[in-house]
Amino acid sequence: LLGVNCLLGKKQHLLELGTNVVRTFAVELFGNTTVYAFANPVIGYRFQNRHGLIFRASFTPLIPVYDPDDWIDNQRVFIPLGGLSLGYAF
Repeated sequence: LLGVNCLLGKKQHLLELGTNVVRTFAVELFGNTTVYAFANPVIGYRFQNRHGLIFRASFTPLIPVYDPDDWIDNQRVFIPLGGLSLGYAF
C-alpha cells in the first residue's frame, strides 16, 4: 500500500533496505469484512551487472500492526517471509 525503499552500495553489489505498510481485507461467507494491517521491513542483497542481469535475495517479514480478531497467533512477533528473484533490467 505504501513504502519507502532504497539501494545502498556501488557498482554491482547493493544492499536493499526499506519498509512498507500492507493492508489486507478478509471477507467472510456472509459478507462481513475485516481489515488487517502489517508492517513489512525489507533487507536484502541485490546483484545487478552492467548487462542488466539482476539477482536478489531478501528477508521481508510481516509484523502485525492492526489485527482486530487476533487472527495472528499472539505468540508471534512476526511472520517470517523472504524471497529470491532473477531478472533483467533495461
